[in-house]
Amino acid sequence: YHWMLQQWESGNTALRIQGGESPDEVALRQQPVIEKLYNEGGKNILVCMHGRAIRILLCQLLHYPMRSMDMFEHGNVCLYVLE
Repeated sequence: YHWMLQQWESGNTALRIQGGESPDEVALRQQPVIEKLYNEGGKNILVCMHGRAIRILLCQLLHYPMRSMDMFEHGNVCLYVLE
């Protein structure tokens, strides 16, 4: 697992853990939701998801490279507020 995290941090975000999705695959799957979020402009929106998925979403919303996803600190019942 730690090896995979190192690979993702070095930019190999197409790699996946066996039986799972790669960060690139998750990002692609999130695209329709991101479009919906942008179309709901001006509204307060609550998004709940697992830690890795929220980090990937934050990279996309804030235009960070996917390899930067672990810069977002995350813990149980974590809350991010974007304005």
